Amino acid sequence: MSVIPSTMRAWTFNRAGTPQNVLKFNPARPTPPPPTGSNVVVRISYVALSSAYTDLMKNVPSILRHSAIPEMDFSGFIAKAGPKASSELSPGTAVFGTIPVLSSLLFGAGALAEYIVVPAGSVVVKPKMVGLSEAAGLTSLAHTAVLMVERAKITAGARVLVHGGGGDIGAMALQIAKSAGAVVVATCSESKINMVLRLGAEKVCLSVQDCSISI
Repeated sequence: MSVIPSTMRAWTFNRAGTPQNVLKFNPARPTPPPPTGSNVVVRISYVALSSAYTDLMKNVPSILRHSAIPEMDFSGFIAKAGPKASSELSPGTAVFGTIPVLSSLLFGAGALAEYIVVPAGSVVVKPKMVGLSEAAGLTSLAHTAVLMVERAKITAGARVLVHGGGGDIGAMALQIAKSAGAVVVATCSESKINMVLRLGAEKVCLSVQDCSISI
């Protein structure tokens, strides 16, 4: 059974602002308590840094920012499982998932730490063909992108406009639409043009008006 230390390293923030201005490194924050029920403790390998959480850091009420740990999406290994957790979530199993919004936002129990405790339903076993670094970004943001593409009923040969192709969700939606066989045109800021082209966009524009000519 994995031995979990009493303290861990974590990034925390206590006031509103951008990550570079408000995040502080805590080398000895208390480790989460042992898991109960079907909860599991995950030893974090990678965390997805999202613009959505950056906005939360700048805008959430001060009463929710006391030594809060940011971010929600992660990958890592099961360190300890509660007595009612599925047998597939045994210690050492590689997983990825997302922290429930209430835990991350209201209680400041985010993913940017060495260890987290989450419900078993918040993680899934990582496929062998996906790396840990990739898996960390395949939960809430990627799921949103998948739903967008599915609801748009995109098929091979369709011409698709992805507005904000350089953003968290837009970059995912672009790649998913491309893998479905669509011809993708995207908007993005000038600094992200090369990145969006590498992701598979046939044409990149700085505005929807410019892209509408190409669709």
